[in-house]
Amino acid sequence: MLRRLPGDLPLFGALLLGLCLTAYGYTAMYTEFAFGRPSSTASLGFLFVPIWGVLAAIVGLVLGFIVRAVWRRAKGPTEAERNTWALLVTLAFAVVGSAGAAALNVVQYEQEARPRIRIDSGLLVREFRPDSEKLVRASATLYDSDHKTVGVSWGGNKSELLFADDRVVLRDSVSGKSAQFATPALDYITRVDAVPVSATSGPGLLAVVISGRATGRRAVVAVVDENYKVVFEEQVQRFWELKDTPLEIRGRPATSNEYFVVGPRCNESLILRQKNAA
Repeated sequence: MLRRLPGDLPLFGALLLGLCLTAYGYTAMYTEFAFGRPSSTASLGFLFVPIWGVLAAIVGLVLGFIVRAVWRRAKGPTEAERNTWALLVTLAFAVVGSAGAAALNVVQYEQEARPRIRIDSGLLVREFRPDSEKLVRASATLYDSDHKTVGVSWGGNKSELLFADDRVVLRDSVSGKSAQFATPALDYITRVDAVPVSATSGPGLLAVVISGRATGRRAVVAVVDENYKVVFEEQVQRFWELKDTPLEIRGRPATSNEYFVVGPRCNESLILRQKNAA
């Protein structure tokens, strides 16, 4: 089996596509279970990977028949069958390569999704600590799981959300200025919240929290100024529940300075405040 050329090309095509897709799918699943953040529906892969493998095998079989027919037409009816190990060797390398590519893809994705600060202009002080100061206002939900979007007015800006591939765009509906936030680590976006801060000194700022899927436990926290320049952006391991308010403005009663609190209901919140604020 798999030693005759071109006689075994249909079987080779079926095994090549079917086994490679199956190896890729199962390796990606098990690597995700071991090193990643599998989704709540990940176990469905045990059902669908074989189905897709069979469909791929059928496609490979048809392609094999086509290639064999073209081969024989080109070589002529007197062309003798050749015995070779090339088909078996190619199949083995292809299956191992597919499995390796799947594992590498998951590892690279998780590396890209690791929590980290992506942009820091030095304008804000960032710290994790409990916070119980006075609530000034909560954030507005600009996008939710029902795909409802709303705009937000802050300072002299009127902002709206746009979604493009693996990024979220915050665009001014009047001037056209925009800020972009990369979101491939979130898989898909569950909600987007935003709230402006009014400081006695310094520029007006808007904080945006983009939350990904529930089991992904990732979110993007970004702060933009009135010119839509991103002054701070962090990819965080989400530490608040999706149903909770992710973002609030708080301030000390003794001062008029306001600051951002990400995860306000948590034991330790992410505090973002301007450096010139007391």
